[in-house]
Amino acid sequence: MAKPSKRKEVEAAVLSTMATLDKTGLNSRKYAEFFRSMDDAKFKRWLEAFLKDEEENFFLEIIPHKNEPSLGDIEKAAKLLGIPLEERVVFPANGGVKTKDAVPVGWLLIKRHQQIVSKKNSLANGIRQRNQRTGQVTGDSKAARESDMENYALQTVGANHALKELMGARADDMHSKKQMYGKISTEGFVQGGELKPDPQGKVTLNTINVLFLGAGIRTDLVSNSLVLNVSAKGPRPKVGG
Repeated sequence: MAKPSKRKEVEAAVLSTMATLDKTGLNSRKYAEFFRSMDDAKFKRWLEAFLKDEEENFFLEIIPHKNEPSLGDIEKAAKLLGIPLEERVVFPANGGVKTKDAVPVGWLLIKRHQQIVSKKNSLANGIRQRNQRTGQVTGDSKAARESDMENYALQTVGANHALKELMGARADDMHSKKQMYGKISTEGFVQGGELKPDPQGKVTLNTINVLFLGAGIRTDLVSNSLVLNVSAKGPRPKVGG
């Protein structure tokens, strides 16, 4: 049989929390009726089963825009239960660094959306399939493409070196890509500062430059000339006879 003092303590914690979160009293009345339906022996059996089952909990039922708890109500309920809503967070991976100020803490559920098939939710392992005109990745490699929003985010945080890599050697800059692969194959690694980009090797810039020159517009995307680089180099040497 449950001790009367312990039972009163449990009931008071539940009912006071529900009353704080729901001003209409609907939830506190529901649990008050639930507790009244049990004698001390039945209450003890229920409490023991409740504590053993991780799926069991007390649920707050609300009607949207009618009895939703405010942030102030949540803070009051947390104080009643002795639960801190803000804590100093420790980062073990960074040598145990702790945040200077207390920050809000909580659970974050990360899961795959059921409507996304595994193929659409996977990472591209290669960037070999490309549009020969623009150099843009296509087919099975298109998942490796960065979106405009990702590029804006990198610009916002000042990730200039990452942008140079993603928009250069790992994109359509075939000149830098050749240097990068050569360094990796001979030395095992490559640093961004070692690559020497050349506008002539950027497929997208050259494509846009051709379109502008075709419209009679001079640009400095590749060179400040009205003649294409392939034309400036002169005719190709004849092969054979």
